[in-house]
Amino acid sequence: MITASRAAALLRSTRDGAGEPLRVYWHEITEGSREAFASNLESAASTEGVPVVVLVLRKALFNNANSLLSDLLSLLEDNRSRFSSMSGHNSDRLNVVLLARSRLQIPQVSSPIVLPEWFPVLPGNEVHVRLLVLSDTVQDTLLNAEEARVEQMSELLHRLEELLVERIKEVYDTRPQSVDRILSALRDVGKGDLRERRDMLQAFRSHVRGVPNGRAYRPSLKEVDSLASRLILLVLRSSSDQLATLGEALAEALDLGGDVALRPSLLSVMMRPTRQIGRPARTGHTILTTIYYAYQFLTGAAHSGEYPSFPIGLIHSTSVDLRTALQDSAEMVRMLPSPTVPAQGR
Repeated sequence: MITASRAAALLRSTRDGAGEPLRVYWHEITEGSREAFASNLESAASTEGVPVVVLVLRKALFNNANSLLSDLLSLLEDNRSRFSSMSGHNSDRLNVVLLARSRLQIPQVSSPIVLPEWFPVLPGNEVHVRLLVLSDTVQDTLLNAEEARVEQMSELLHRLEELLVERIKEVYDTRPQSVDRILSALRDVGKGDLRERRDMLQAFRSHVRGVPNGRAYRPSLKEVDSLASRLILLVLRSSSDQLATLGEALAEALDLGGDVALRPSLLSVMMRPTRQIGRPARTGHTILTTIYYAYQFLTGAAHSGEYPSFPIGLIHSTSVDLRTALQDSAEMVRMLPSPTVPAQGR
């Protein structure tokens, strides 16, 4: 969640819009006290030099786009005393932040409004006012913003890789033929120095165990001694349907049962295969694409100055989605039962 101090900084970084003396922002607070957040935001905004009035929204307002004007005027009148305290400020622009418990249900639209005669900015004048979601409005946020939670994503990626290596090694020790397809594919994208399956698994194990700090972990595509690095290379070199086949191979190497399923991230869905695949293969596909997109996100954050800025809400939601997928994948692998022993032939 965006902190009060961060919200104040975001308001300051938002450029003044021409002809927008009043901007109204919607901000969802799902946890904690909205009153405390309002107090902290006003204090932080004062330090930042941002003129702002923060209101805790308690009425059922802004549920209908056609009533935006009347809802806004009603809100201003109900909080007239709060705006009177701003009459001496030296800015020709005022921000109003509404703290709500739910998401904004109407489009972020603009509407003309005649400001009350007592209003501290352009009293009695007609202006256009936009109701904007704060996290969606700020466009100048780099990929390494604190909302990206880069260190947590690195830690989750490292944990998932660690669990995958141990699981594949466990399956190899029980039924080595089950790992043939995925290890053959992983060997093909390597440097050719690890030809034996056992040597490859040992190299993967040594690498992931030797990471000094999981919160700073990011796989390297130049040093392909890690399982994650080779899986990422496989994704880079595969079509969507080839990824489905790799998902099947990974599922086999993990000895997934037919009832195991993972909720894919939105980005994983974007790389869905064109053909129908079974549940284990979908799970393998989800793990592959989650690792790939987490790596790309971390790399983008590490080189954030080379990329454009994005809305803070987009960065936050993408990070949450990927971190959830990483955590769910790791927990699924951790909870898998011992590999099944193949039946002995007669």
